[in-house]
Amino acid sequence: MQANQGDLSSLDQVALEQSSSVIALEMLKKQTLVDLFYKRTHEVFSEYLSCYDTTFLYQKAAELNIDTKKHILVALITIRSQADLQLLNLHLHRLVSDIKSVFSSKAPVVYGFDTKVTIVFTLDPYEKHHAIIKQLEDLLSKWRYYNECHVKIGIGSRYSHFTQIGKG
Repeated sequence: MQANQGDLSSLDQVALEQSSSVIALEMLKKQTLVDLFYKRTHEVFSEYLSCYDTTFLYQKAAELNIDTKKHILVALITIRSQADLQLLNLHLHRLVSDIKSVFSSKAPVVYGFDTKVTIVFTLDPYEKHHAIIKQLEDLLSKWRYYNECHVKIGIGSRYSHFTQIGKG
């Protein structure tokens, strides 16, 4: 049902205008919190990659919720940089959300930073990684089509120990 401006009382119009501002501020607050979470995850992941001390690696793996008994596969997705930074940020958040919904149990680390999305998959030793790669490629193919956005993907090799993640 549509309402014309004349159908609303002046008090209703003021309430509507005020509430839209509050909603916009809440959305901005949530986006800022997500951006801070992604930045912190990026920092912890970067520390993890640059470390060679096994004790420290176990600590960072725990912070990132990486199961140290599973095999590791890392993927990096780059979204083509766009002139509209808000649109780029929207695409980044949407892509991370889609990946998390599809791979919730297989990808403990999924975050966006700058124009990149980083994914760390954890797999059981007997589990085939080709199926996950195919599922990711299918998701990205659909994502490209519906979002009209160009993305590139790089997938590292599978490693049997979490300390080898830097090689991926």
